[in-house]
Amino acid sequence: MKPIVVLLLTLVCLVMPLVGECLATYHPALGKWLNRDLPGQSDDPNLYSYVSSNPGLYCDPAGRYKLLYHGQMIAKTMHARGYQAQAIQATHRGSLFTDIMGNSVFEIAPASQRFTPQDALQKSRDVLRGMHFDNLKDYAAVSAAWKRLEEMAKKSCEPCDPLKILTNWGSLLHAVQDFYAHSNWAEVMAGSGYGKDNMPTWDSMQAALADPETRAAAQALLDKVYTGSFPGSPDDPKSHSRMNKDDPTRPNYAESRAAADAATAEWLNRLEKLAGEECVKRLKAWDDPRAVAQIMRDVHEMEALAEAAGQWK
Repeated sequence: MKPIVVLLLTLVCLVMPLVGECLATYHPALGKWLNRDLPGQSDDPNLYSYVSSNPGLYCDPAGRYKLLYHGQMIAKTMHARGYQAQAIQATHRGSLFTDIMGNSVFEIAPASQRFTPQDALQKSRDVLRGMHFDNLKDYAAVSAAWKRLEEMAKKSCEPCDPLKILTNWGSLLHAVQDFYAHSNWAEVMAGSGYGKDNMPTWDSMQAALADPETRAAAQALLDKVYTGSFPGSPDDPKSHSRMNKDDPTRPNYAESRAAADAATAEWLNRLEKLAGEECVKRLKAWDDPRAVAQIMRDVHEMEALAEAAGQWK
């Protein structure tokens, strides 16, 4: 951006009621951003569509914070619950860890090794690799994976260390969302008459399973559920490459995204109950400038890698 334009924007920031910190400034009356996204960060042909034209939800004082699909779902839910932008950013970083440190893309990202001590890398990767809901051939295997995730959730909130908890929550919420992106859940539920506006979640179907009046119908649906094989053969209809709903071009993306959105809210509620009211207050208000600066650097680096590997898988 030319100096004269920067000067004009700075002056406009001083005299008009704009939303932003002048590096990414939004004009409410015009309904758009006054400065362009950085190269490669625009979400559509509208070069003023910074963070999907939703400044109240996707904010960054540096004008560079862009969210992938996992992050969009997390930010939407956390913002509605009153979490500050810094807490959302820390949670989003935890979500990105699930892909970057759990998958082979980590092999091409040696700089990412600074995110965790070297002696903890292998242990972290083994855990994170098991959080993608891949290679689960039947309801029993899927159910066991959910139970493991629930046990991890119980351990994610002790002690009340905000940065650690938010990072853990990001990984857990990523895993929850992956189930709907990597399974045949949307197909099974759509085949029973559900659509994107009333798509059930795993938790809601478990509630139906516990009700004698709906148990048989719920079990019949759950018995059809499995997840894709990874990496799997492209010729196999049950492979990850054929089944995934990782971006809007994939079949049943809207349905799986709706279920993942609802499940994200359910799980954040679960995690908040585990953390307790006082700890949640600290999490919502968390703001450590030095930690946030490092988080932003980490997020930008990991998002670039995640975009190269796929969107919200």
